[in-house]
Amino acid sequence: MLLHNFIIEEHIKNALKEVTDELDHKDINELPAFKGVSPSSEILCKYIYDKMKERIPQTSKITVWETPTSCACYYEE
Repeated sequence: MLLHNFIIEEHIKNALKEVTDELDHKDINELPAFKGVSPSSEILCKYIYDKMKERIPQTSKITVWETPTSCACYYEE
């Protein structure tokens, strides 16, 4: 059973890496997905949620931390 959980967690980790690699070391303002919008934490959170939902339909919530005490969350009801 533990191996099964590890495989699932590895799948989530790999999917998240794919999504964050699209943003890493990039000028986010220049990416097509963010043209004409200010890429705030809230906008980034929804972007990551949408991309993760494509890869892992069970995605239910994404949280983006700006600082140890400040974050943005996105989820759909």
